Amino acid sequence: SMDSMAVSEGWASFTPDMPGRYVVELMVLNAETGIPSCQTSRVTVIAGEENDLRIVITWDGQTDMDLHLLSFEAGEWPTYSSMPWDCFHGNRNPDWGMEGSYLDNPLLHDDITSGFGPEVITLQQAPNSRYRAAVYYFGGHQENWVSATIYVRGERMLSIERAMQMSGQTW
Repeated sequence: SMDSMAVSEGWASFTPDMPGRYVVELMVLNAETGIPSCQTSRVTVIAGEENDLRIVITWDGQTDMDLHLLSFEAGEWPTYSSMPWDCFHGNRNPDWGMEGSYLDNPLLHDDITSGFGPEVITLQQAPNSRYRAAVYYFGGHQENWVSATIYVRGERMLSIERAMQMSGQTW
């Protein structure tokens, strides 16, 4: 998402990073005077959810928080960082489902290491199973408030916050 963007070549693109409602404005300025040369035009873009499951975390400090999504498919809860049943920065797109299909595999979109997030894991076609989401305080030495939101088929199911105190803590 962005506040504004200067375009000098006559075209621009916009790719929403989260489902939601976006308003895009076009303002044409006279290159010599900087004065608007016509009325501002607006269009609303509604970006839909294409995933059965989406988990988003954000936090309020310059630290490194890691989002994990664990699958119960192994027959018991795996330990953190265990392959292939933990989707996290070290295993960003594990193969949990039918071989050769990406639709039933989780994806960690970005590993944000310098603060604030968001870190997002999506699962486009979630098999009927049990999952565990976790946040691991990877690096830093200050208290951070972490917000976690879980969406199922585009509907927000849970939003929670928690203070995390130190590196090595898991929530």
